[in-house]
Amino acid sequence: MKYFLISFFFHFFYSSVILSNDIYETNFHKIEITNENISIAKVREINKIKIISIENIFDKILTKSEKNKLKRLDNLDQSLEYLIKNIIIENEFISKNIYKADIKINYDKDKIINLFRSNKINYSDIQSPIFLIVATEEKALTYNGLSINNSFYNYDINIENNLVQFILPDLSPNDRFITPYNKIVNMDLASLSKLSNKYQSNHILLIYLKHQDNIIVLDLNLFSLKEKNITFIKKLNFPILSDYHPKLYEFINNWWKINNLIDNSEINQIMCEIQNENIEELYLINLKINSLSQIKSNIVNKIKFQKNNNKITFYGNYKMLFYGLSQNNLDIKINKSDQCIIKLAS
Repeated sequence: MKYFLISFFFHFFYSSVILSNDIYETNFHKIEITNENISIAKVREINKIKIISIENIFDKILTKSEKNKLKRLDNLDQSLEYLIKNIIIENEFISKNIYKADIKINYDKDKIINLFRSNKINYSDIQSPIFLIVATEEKALTYNGLSINNSFYNYDINIENNLVQFILPDLSPNDRFITPYNKIVNMDLASLSKLSNKYQSNHILLIYLKHQDNIIVLDLNLFSLKEKNITFIKKLNFPILSDYHPKLYEFINNWWKINNLIDNSEINQIMCEIQNENIEELYLINLKINSLSQIKSNIVNKIKFQKNNNKITFYGNYKMLFYGLSQNNLDIKINKSDQCIIKLAS
């Protein structure tokens, strides 16, 4: 019955989470070389882009501790060169003294995952659901909720390199009517549910901000629309005059990764019946299973008409496997006999 319990937990929290195909994607970088040896300078600039690009990927999917573990590996520089899939150069301009181009370094996802596996480095390539951020602020006998007077909202969110996705409320009169200050601080579930429905976000990050002596005290909580409950995450303290937003979002991103790691030191197996209507559907289901980064092997154990039995070996726990399958448009169910059944989602 352990699979059933895991499946139940997974269903309510991960139903709105999305698996991004862009996690391992890199960007183009513009370079311009003037009055230098172009051949030498071009190699130098490409090497800089290599480092920036792979660091961005690592920052997305590794916690701080796992990244430190990676940096301690012997011959890491050689390993990073091996990870390169290709180099794309566009809009190239060459003259006697000037070189310009847009350069993109693509890295091989499978090679990155194999590097992690061989060195027992855990990672998360799971993008969060969209979190609506609802903050209150208590400062010098003033109390602000969903208002432009709340200094928390005087900051632009930059989440380009994060797994966590945020949206901010409009701070409109309607927001304050639905969820006034007192209902936020009293954690009124009905009011928060209405706001959550308005913004089509199943999860709200509740931030209670208090200016106290020489520090900013921040309570971070998570509201779940489906469960109609609030979970305490962490109390954080920041210096009173500090720009705390970057550190806060860094903490939230790291919190998300820690709670959604694929543990490469843990290998599990599960026998699943693959239900299908025809051979094309069977092929598609197996293709989707094999595309998950945590899958080690997917082997047919027994052939039966429209109900093959497969042995799936995977890294990490069952929760992360179930998540990956569901986000690949597959239904996975554990019946009362602890039998695993996988089919295309309807």
